[in-house]
Amino acid sequence: MNKQEIMERFIARLSDELDALTEAAKKTIATATDGEHVARSKYETFGLESSYLARGQAQRVEELTFGLEQLKGLQLEATSKSVLLGALIRLEEVDGDEVRNLFLVPSAGGEELEVEGEMVLLITPTSPVGKSIVGKKPGDLIEMGAGFEAQRFRIESVS
Repeated sequence: MNKQEIMERFIARLSDELDALTEAAKKTIATATDGEHVARSKYETFGLESSYLARGQAQRVEELTFGLEQLKGLQLEATSKSVLLGALIRLEEVDGDEVRNLFLVPSAGGEELEVEGEMVLLITPTSPVGKSIVGKKPGDLIEMGAGFEAQRFRIESVS
């Protein structure tokens, strides 16, 4: 898997999401500020609800814009032997046959993308998985999940 290609595909996906969300936020703001939606009684809350939705969408636009800027500025360094920002990590389950591919980025965690027939998940250093994996090296073990659902994985590669 090529890290630069993966990064470009995530940036394109997030850019498309940002464009769609920005357009939706504009429409919601227009609805919230439309004179037809002024409350005539305390039971008419459509305008108020629209303004709450518009604020939430505006906050998401800000977060996504910030996340995209960070992703675009991320330097994909040459291969490191330990997990650092920009690392592509391949995990294999110790007691099973599950394989996971993680890409450690500063923000926009939780996004997933199929690359070469395998899923790649963006994680951040502040996520539970990110906290457990930063600084680890190939061969190290990590645990994901909690209690009876916990799975143990071995770091197979870091690139």
